[in-house]
Amino acid sequence: MRQLTSKPLENDGDLHLSNVLHVKKHATQIILEKLLSSTEPQERQRCVVALGELGDDSAIPFLLDRLRSDEDFGVRVNCACVLGDMRSREAIGSLLHSLRNDPNPQVREISAVAIGKIKDEQAIPILIEALSGDEDDDVRERCAVALGQFKNRKARAALKDALGTEKDPWVLFCIKRELSRGLQEKRGPGSEKTNS
Repeated sequence: MRQLTSKPLENDGDLHLSNVLHVKKHATQIILEKLLSSTEPQERQRCVVALGELGDDSAIPFLLDRLRSDEDFGVRVNCACVLGDMRSREAIGSLLHSLRNDPNPQVREISAVAIGKIKDEQAIPILIEALSGDEDDDVRERCAVALGQFKNRKARAALKDALGTEKDPWVLFCIKRELSRGLQEKRGPGSEKTNS
């Protein structure tokens, strides 16, 4: 049995970190080629998921392109999801565009989720716009949750304003939940509100 040492691995068949990175880059390239050449939506969806699992930032420009241009909404949904999971600040402009303009509500919904994960404050005005103006309840709910990720007055004020205008009971519940989470964080863990 081999002893663990602090010395670098020798080239005796052990995988070096550089070899692992090379394999990752190679796998990314193969999947990107498949993504760009495939005419099958399900295959492109699987490629996007695989790119997300690899987590290689070199795939981000291609994911952004597919988010903006793929005719299949499932591919666009997966792109938004992966970009959010990768916490790609580079993606914020395209995600905001999708939240505002994509004809499919699922793409808009997952774009809001991704924006909440990235937490770029330039997104707040667009999230507020969608919270008050998107016709889809699920999109508005995800915008409320995304706004709850931001710990600033503008986001909290928008959530409070939405309490007076939102009609959907589930969206209202989510808005109240996000507002109460913000209060709990201000008070700290385990603190109780007391009436004096």
